[in-house]
This record gives sequence, C-alpha cells and structure tokens, in this order.
Amino acid sequence: MARAVENKPLVGGRQLKVGVFGDLAGQVQQAFERLDVVVLGVERSPFGPVFQVRIPPDALVSVASLPGVHWVEPVPPSRPSK
Repeated sequence: MARAVENKPLVGGRQLKVGVFGDLAGQVQQAFERLDVVVLGVERSPFGPVFQVRIPPDALVSVASLPGVHWVEPVPPSRPSK
C-alpha cells in the first residue's frame, strides 16, 4: 500500500483485510481497540486469522506497522447485484 509507505491517510473505503500471525492475534486485537479500529469479521487461514476491519482515515500506518501484522489489503467496495 503506497499510501502507508508515504505516510498518507487512507482515501475512499476504509475497510481492510489484515493478516495476523496466530500467536499475536490477541495483542493485535487489543491494539485495534486503542486505535479505534472496528473488527467486522474474522476468517481463518493457514497462517493465522484474517481480520476484516474498518479503520479511521489516519490509522493506516499504525495498523500496518503493528507487531504481528504480516499483510494488509483494501477491501474493494461492494457493487450492487443485478
């Protein structure tokens, strides 16, 4: 995410998927609370939990740099069904 590297706030949709190492999931969840990150759901993967979250616009760098987070990707906006 170029915006995180450039230390710029997230624009548009603020939902992310955040991959977390399993043994640090509890610590990451506590950090989410401190950062006002809302957990919308959790999926399991072979590498640890994947949180779907909504973040404040200025929290991208903080979330991406949390110990235990190994990847972050945007959730594409949902499209109306036809």
